[in-house]
Amino acid sequence: MSSRSGGPFSFLYNHNPFYLLSSLAVLYGLRLLQQSEGSSLASEPLVLAGALAGFILLLTFIGLLIVRFGGVWEDARSIFLSILLIAFAVSVSLDHQCLVNSQLALAGISLAFGLVALITETLLAVLKIRFPAAWRIPYYLLLALLFFYPLVFSPALAGIHGESSSWLVYGFSFLAALAMLTLMPAVSRGKAYAEPNGTPWGWPWYPWSILVVLFVAVGLRSYTLALSFVPATALETSFSTFFLVPPVVAFFALLLQSALVARDRDGQWLVQFWIAPMVVLLTLPLNTSQSSFAFVYELTDTIGSPLWLSVLGLTVFYLLAWISGAERGKSWFLISLLVCGLVPVHAMSIADMHLANWWPLTLLGTLLVQDALSRRCTGRLVAGAAPLIAAFAAGTDLTT
Repeated sequence: MSSRSGGPFSFLYNHNPFYLLSSLAVLYGLRLLQQSEGSSLASEPLVLAGALAGFILLLTFIGLLIVRFGGVWEDARSIFLSILLIAFAVSVSLDHQCLVNSQLALAGISLAFGLVALITETLLAVLKIRFPAAWRIPYYLLLALLFFYPLVFSPALAGIHGESSSWLVYGFSFLAALAMLTLMPAVSRGKAYAEPNGTPWGWPWYPWSILVVLFVAVGLRSYTLALSFVPATALETSFSTFFLVPPVVAFFALLLQSALVARDRDGQWLVQFWIAPMVVLLTLPLNTSQSSFAFVYELTDTIGSPLWLSVLGLTVFYLLAWISGAERGKSWFLISLLVCGLVPVHAMSIADMHLANWWPLTLLGTLLVQDALSRRCTGRLVAGAAPLIAAFAAGTDLTT
């Protein structure tokens, strides 16, 4: 289906970039009203949620009109993505109710989620858009996580409060990563599974544009959870960018799988190359608030430092890439093992690197020696012995 001219007034809606901008303006205006004294939006968060829901319905109606009668899919895409953005704002507007009235919060969240689901199914049915189950189920899983996860902060349900809530915010990132990975079966089927889709949007614009908006919402939700539920001064929160590492690794895993299915060797190499600097940058301590540092130290003492956990996550990623047959997958895995052996569990920065963990170095040396024996190469055998010697030194240092 292609766009057609809607008559002399088609310029009012064709290729119009202002639907998304107007949605952002409405969100900002409602935020100002909520902050003003005497406003019902300030005293009744459900009123704000209702206003946002009404705006979603209005956008839905406009989207249906311009597609059914104008045949303009370009603007429809902008409108539908705006609907997802505002749906995210609805979920955020109900955060406070999770603390003061969990039953009312559950009712409001359920109604809001039901409204978004109803609008989604209505748009798909009326516009005859094909959205296969392998894509649709993860879509609803991510939406449900965005809407319902704040309920875990309810004192009536979890009983967790204060700085301990930071653990729940961090846990959200891992659940979001798992929800994103449920897209793996759909990605594994390739672009043929999403075509034809009933729209003029080709792969990867459909359905990836919808899902990327949800991925961005996951990152924003992690921040708003810390802002809403973790005690702090003003806008300072316990949120740190390393909270985003799990969903970012999941996103790169989906990209790698897509490149594997398409047999794009350059794409496979690029995905494996860029994930490392992205993850390392996210572990940098950009948030210097007291509550942020407090959680980082607690996490380091309990499990491991953000740097160590990120390097461990990269090692697992490269291992799976190697097993999947990705271009240079084994080489990247060997490099990650070396780095993993040099980063202590409690390392707070790259400056803390030294011979720290014997097991990654042992595995690295074993793989190199095995490769040297299979190739009957003396030089490779010597190179493989070096990590084993380093592993012995690291193990001896730990026991003394």
